[in-house]
Amino acid sequence: MSDPQPSAVAPSGRAQGPAGTAYARLRAPSRLRAIVDYLAIAVLAFVPMVASRPGTVTDDTKTYLYLDPGRYVRQAASLWDPDVGLGTVTHQNIGYLLPMGPFYWVMAELHVPLWVAQRLWMGTLLFAAGAGVLYLCRVIGLSGPGRYVTAIGFMFTPYVLQYTGRISVILLPWAGLPWMIAFVILALRRGGWRYPALFALVVAMVSGINASSILYVGIAPALWLPYAVLVAKESTWRQAWGVVWKVGGLTVLASLWWAVGLQVEAAYGVNVLKYTETVPATSGASMASEILRGLGYWYFYGSDRVGAWTQASVAYTQDLWLIGLSFLVPALAFAAAFFSSSILKSGLMRNVRPSSPSSGRRLKRTEAAKTCVALPFLSRVKSNFSPA
Repeated sequence: MSDPQPSAVAPSGRAQGPAGTAYARLRAPSRLRAIVDYLAIAVLAFVPMVASRPGTVTDDTKTYLYLDPGRYVRQAASLWDPDVGLGTVTHQNIGYLLPMGPFYWVMAELHVPLWVAQRLWMGTLLFAAGAGVLYLCRVIGLSGPGRYVTAIGFMFTPYVLQYTGRISVILLPWAGLPWMIAFVILALRRGGWRYPALFALVVAMVSGINASSILYVGIAPALWLPYAVLVAKESTWRQAWGVVWKVGGLTVLASLWWAVGLQVEAAYGVNVLKYTETVPATSGASMASEILRGLGYWYFYGSDRVGAWTQASVAYTQDLWLIGLSFLVPALAFAAAFFSSSILKSGLMRNVRPSSPSSGRRLKRTEAAKTCVALPFLSRVKSNFSPA
């Protein structure tokens, strides 16, 4: 069931025209509910982050981002670094031109304390992910408490622990995933260039560091196209192909700025896959059981004489109760999706005629709800390569 349409009639005592119409839309139930939902997600995303260990700075991603972010952003525009040895091709620096580099540059110009800037960065990633899930649930017509559970589950998946405070920039494709799916759905339903352009903009924002990550994340919106044609029956193959070339063309154009840079770095830069990040080292931890509970990234399990590289890994690999709980949560989610679908379908068979239009709408909504339930697990398809 979609949200109520906002009324275009301004309340009594309010001026008609553009200002009155804007006021009426703001007062509409759907708008107010959306604003409250996004504010709640913002509180959950930012407050715990800012309140955690005040004053502590972590060595997240690139130290130069904190020492002199303005200089680092200027240097990231060049693929040649003359200050290392006799000069060398940079490694994935160009991706910091958007959005992480400008974010820390603005924070530095505003004289925001570094530890606060780090918390705001992580809060922004969490908020983008949670707000994206809420937006996706509204697009597919999922209402009720299920969308809030889905958003919170996606925001606070253990997947985030592998990158928080170390290489948080890899979380960008994860945060963009629900927005990408939603924009593909809207592009298929409404046509035009607006939503393909928004899709391309999201990809340009989240894909500059690790190309393999965005390729894996792109599987989810790509799968929606055959689903919409073959299962939901809400589109045709002709419309789907129209979305493919619009989204694909705009995405390629919007990604050229980093794709060309990464190609040059791969051809002439340091071969990290041969020396520091070999395939056996990076793929050894990617077991199906670990991926199911949201983990599996190789760096998460690393340690040295000082201790574990990521402190959260100790509890997730040694505490039996936490290990059991991390398996129980995805198991319950899949079970809930299966049984709720079976119960609703059996009820429809008894109470709704097969030819009734409402039965088709409710069944499609059930399939969409299952998509939202599975969304946190789609995010766990990840890249094994670090941007370090």
